[in-house]
Amino acid sequence: MWRSKTIVIGLIVLGFVVCTEGLAAGVGQLQPIAYRSDAIVDGGALFDCPNDRFAAAPAGCGTVSPRAVVATPAYRDFRFHVAVDARDAASESLDCVRFDFSGRGQFADAPVLPMRAIGPDHYAFGPAEVTITHADRTIPAQIRGEYTHRGQTRWIGVKIGTGLQGLCQFGDNARWLVILDGTGNLDCADPMNARLIDGRLVIRPEDEAGVLRVSNGTLTGDTILVDVAPPGSARRRLVEQLYGQPVWVDGKWYRITVSPDRTRVSATAVDLPTGRLKTDHNSWSTRLVGEDGTFVAIGIAEPDGPAIPAGRYAVMGFHQYIRGEGVSGSITCRNRDVTDGRPYIIEVRPGQTTLLKVGSPLTANLTARQAGGTVTFQVTFTDADGGAVDALQTNRSDGLAAAPDLEMHDAAGRSLFVGKLSFSGQLIYSLRWPVPAGVSGELTATLKNVVGPCPIATTPLRFTISTDGQ
Repeated sequence: MWRSKTIVIGLIVLGFVVCTEGLAAGVGQLQPIAYRSDAIVDGGALFDCPNDRFAAAPAGCGTVSPRAVVATPAYRDFRFHVAVDARDAASESLDCVRFDFSGRGQFADAPVLPMRAIGPDHYAFGPAEVTITHADRTIPAQIRGEYTHRGQTRWIGVKIGTGLQGLCQFGDNARWLVILDGTGNLDCADPMNARLIDGRLVIRPEDEAGVLRVSNGTLTGDTILVDVAPPGSARRRLVEQLYGQPVWVDGKWYRITVSPDRTRVSATAVDLPTGRLKTDHNSWSTRLVGEDGTFVAIGIAEPDGPAIPAGRYAVMGFHQYIRGEGVSGSITCRNRDVTDGRPYIIEVRPGQTTLLKVGSPLTANLTARQAGGTVTFQVTFTDADGGAVDALQTNRSDGLAAAPDLEMHDAAGRSLFVGKLSFSGQLIYSLRWPVPAGVSGELTATLKNVVGPCPIATTPLRFTISTDGQ
């Protein structure tokens, strides 16, 4: 059994907001925690509240500014109120948010978080720790979020980080684990019930209004983290999995079960046919939607790749993490392949290693389409096997802009145009070019300054300007 001091190291690494006093009192016991929802990928449940969920603050609700508005985020039976307000009645601007978790919409003694500007008409608030009473439970949580107000359109997004932690017996070892709410119901025992059936991603009808949510385009369930470092180690080593899926601990598969009252946890060893999954990258993670549910695979610490239950899977949300001289960042791909109905299917066979051909090297694909006197150029990105790239995150020391430039030349090599493409969503860049009078025939368009966390291949595009505009 570990001492509390040892466990604190792991909690600091993850950024948990929790007192660990007495954690080692009983193996198998769980206690509620608040955690930093930005400490893990896709952390925290996102409550997304669009413009139609806002209303003017009613008289007597405890707000200060006469221009205050109230939003009402909700998920299943959990509903709360957020007031965008001023800290001072004399203030000319709305500069804070107030939270009411009672469901009554009263803000007189509610938690108040100041807002800070992070862009034009764009504000952030938190993180801050709060206590929520819901379903006869007292729940510690950390909240943070963003608010935008442009013209008559408002939006607020709130992330709530809450979970359960404790020591759980895995064979001969008692190991620290935490279960994080990712669905937004403030519970911590919800699997992601997406399935792969006949090569298609299927969400069971009874779950569409239940535990499944879409957060930033990604289906989410509750997450398990288990510290698998050798007992007594000064460094933590965490494995991540979605609740309801087996977890690989000490060379064995275990299924983790939480009691109905959410106070106890147990792990049962299970025997499953097992293979391995590798890529050509040093650091990566993905979700595998299989016939038995959705599985998290992370390739960082194991040179042979992580252990995977044998079966067929659709690759969803592959992330490649890159660190190099002068550049670092990440690549996200294979989200749209699944949601567009053309998932990338792999098969993991027992006792074998499957090579996953995703991520870098990348290609920027330039297309041109003429309509009348205007040519529309579009740039999309594909990965090593032709799959859609959904996002590129780059932190470069040279400070280059992310949007590529476009150069055009005529058949004689004379420059006709140089300009920067604009981002148009889902990692697609576009540019509309009015064709100058007298320009026709074959032209060549070339991409320049295509910036990413890794080299990106480009090919000049030759296209023909039609005099009839077709």
